[in-house]
This record gives sequence, C-alpha cells and structure tokens, in this order.
Amino acid sequence: MDTQALDMHKVQLQWVNSTFFTFYFLFLKFFNLLFLYRR
Repeated sequence: MDTQALDMHKVQLQWVNSTFFTFYFLFLKFFNLLFLYRR
C-alpha cells in the first residue's frame, strides 16, 4: 500500500466531511430562520 496515496485519501475524506458539516450547519440556520419567520 502506498503511504502517499493513503495520506491523500485521508485528506480527501477530511475535506468531504468538513464540507458536509458546513452545508448541514447552513441548512439548519436557514431552517431556523424560516421557522421563526413563519411563526
């Protein structure tokens, strides 16, 4: 197993995770604003 390829894979996974959590956080904030606005 190539260690460099493994490191690249880890970095890619971290990037995907951080992007997913950022979008999830923004979605929750948007949903809360929408809920407050409708009430």
